[in-house]
Amino acid sequence: ALAAQAPGPERARAAVALIADGTTVSADRLRLAWEIGVEEAVALRLDGAREVQRVLHERYAAVWSAMDLALTLQRMGEEVLADACLAGQIAREEAAGRPTGELWSQRGILILGSGDERRARDYLGFAYARGSADAGVVLARLDLDRGRLPEARAGFRALLLDDDPSPWAPRGWGLALLPRAGAAAGSKD
Repeated sequence: ALAAQAPGPERARAAVALIADGTTVSADRLRLAWEIGVEEAVALRLDGAREVQRVLHERYAAVWSAMDLALTLQRMGEEVLADACLAGQIAREEAAGRPTGELWSQRGILILGSGDERRARDYLGFAYARGSADAGVVLARLDLDRGRLPEARAGFRALLLDDDPSPWAPRGWGLALLPRAGAAAGSKD
């Protein structure tokens, strides 16, 4: 019945009730609750999305649940809570010996969105060092956007050497090879 229910606050509350009671949840019901949380977020019904995603994260404390909840919190202007959600998940993953590169990347992107480029670069550097090619793309793109062409070239060149380079790597590399507008012919920038 929940799958057929019209999207909106009632459906989000029903999804929360489906997973919040502490009983074992089948994979199908878990997927349905997750889909409802995503649908609510995409439709910008953020209060409903937050509640579904909060309960999912409290119950499962997984990478996917942390990323979903953090993104919704960020959209709601709750950057501090979003950052804390990702920081907590990073700590859990590190304690369990699991990879954290993508979580660090998401955390860096979140902080970048809140305007703290210095801290974002730190987090993205942590992510890149832990294997996140996406973090490398963001760092190289930041350099490109700031007109730091030698740094952008170095960043994109390193990404091109990956076994399965990001589609952004050759695009960024090509853009970084172009001279800056107004640069003298033959100049390195």
